Amino acid sequence: MLKVLLVDDDPLIQKELSLLVNWKQEGFEIVRTLSGSRETCTFLKSHQVDLLIAGSSKPRTSGLALLQQISAETACPPQTIILSEHEDFQAARQAFRLNCIDFLTKPLQQQDLLDALHKVRSLYSGRPDAAPLSDVFVPVLHGKADAAELACAAKLVPESSSLRFVELVLADPQLGSLPAGEKRAVQKKVYARCREFLGDAGALAILDASTRNHVYDVGIIYCSGLARTCSENAYLQQLFEYAGEGLPLRLKMLVGRECSSLASLSESYASIEELYGRQALYFGKDIFFYEEEMRSDGDHTVLCKEQLDELIYAINIDNHSRIHKSVDALFAKFRRMNISGTLLRLNIHYLMFNLIHLASEQNSELTQEEILQLVDENTFDTSTGSGDQAHFARFACDYADYLMQLHRQVPSSTLHKIAQEIKTNYSQNLTLKNLGKKYHINSAYLGQLYRKQYGCSFKDSLCRFRIAKSEEFLLKTDKCIYEIASLVGYRDPDYFVSLFISAKGCTPARFRKQQLRAR
Repeated sequence: MLKVLLVDDDPLIQKELSLLVNWKQEGFEIVRTLSGSRETCTFLKSHQVDLLIAGSSKPRTSGLALLQQISAETACPPQTIILSEHEDFQAARQAFRLNCIDFLTKPLQQQDLLDALHKVRSLYSGRPDAAPLSDVFVPVLHGKADAAELACAAKLVPESSSLRFVELVLADPQLGSLPAGEKRAVQKKVYARCREFLGDAGALAILDASTRNHVYDVGIIYCSGLARTCSENAYLQQLFEYAGEGLPLRLKMLVGRECSSLASLSESYASIEELYGRQALYFGKDIFFYEEEMRSDGDHTVLCKEQLDELIYAINIDNHSRIHKSVDALFAKFRRMNISGTLLRLNIHYLMFNLIHLASEQNSELTQEEILQLVDENTFDTSTGSGDQAHFARFACDYADYLMQLHRQVPSSTLHKIAQEIKTNYSQNLTLKNLGKKYHINSAYLGQLYRKQYGCSFKDSLCRFRIAKSEEFLLKTDKCIYEIASLVGYRDPDYFVSLFISAKGCTPARFRKQQLRAR
């Protein structure tokens, strides 16, 4: 990681800078935030800093003045980005003469800062800690790394006899209905916890390791040397539990095949693709080892067609009592015949195909993607315990209700009422599940209808309205940010700030300052 020193006498600017970009993802680490020139010069004399970002609202302590002072007092000044209140050609020219890498004007735009950071990173391209970690490992994972790139990556990998690529992925059945910002926030929390768990080997955690669309993951380059006091399985179990503790979404771990060197790590990375199809069939299982999942069962093909067809019929007529009896009979057959692994997946695929077909028959306008959002393979489990059996039965009953709902016409006035709920109750804990109960509509079906009617998900609509209301509070009241967050329905101020930045490109405090200054 490249070390960054932020200097500005405006606390709001300091806060905005710290939140405007994902510093770790870009390969940077903020080591200190200061406000004065004297303390900055003192700090630089005793600490190694790769990048200085300097600005001030006072002419005598401007970023340019600070750069001039540092150049005079420091033998090796760091790369510098100057922040200025005004577009000043003369000041910019002076700054560039002092080896300033960029001259940015306030209010600072996210893309301008990212472009400047990329310039800085390119200057340190020879250092393994200069680029985002994904840049270091991507050619290795894809089998494209040359000798120099392998040597660069090797500096981050402890000496070990074997390696694996491990992926932690958000795999919650409700994932598809959540806004991207919420999923991203959870993913980053997992990333931070992985780095904490790995300690000095934190560089082995990679944000967005997967190339799949809409996959929120964290990759880990696992080395046998990491598990010094326990077995490999125990170490990965501990990592999984640490990363997933208290998360609002379900997490799964995919452990790729074992390999002997970085040069062959791409084979372990590729094996994860095979595990994606496997883990989708399990609900109760969290960790998947390649060797274990690919081991042949050695059984003959057995399809419990009689029991499955009875369950499908019970679902189709929406008879909950019959559904529970059918699930009991199906799981009893599974246990009696000791069906597991490949054979159980065969039975699950048969059931899935027929459930999708039932929904298509009820409503020909439904796309397969819409149905798959509900018939999520994560709903099923390949174990036959009583807890998983109960979950299976609940899903079957919910799906039966969904099919029955497809028979009925939902008045457009009901969808209008749902939209009005956002406008009147945006500060409350609004969910499709609660609204479905209130208006007697299956929540999954309600979500599909809402998206078709308004072109976006219910949660995205709610988020947009809340952000718009927060703008009004910011400009028409003097309430604090955490108060406004609560008023618009967010109990976590930091989550609210991250959503606001995603929507507006700046923090709420900066937005307020900009708008009030423009009046």
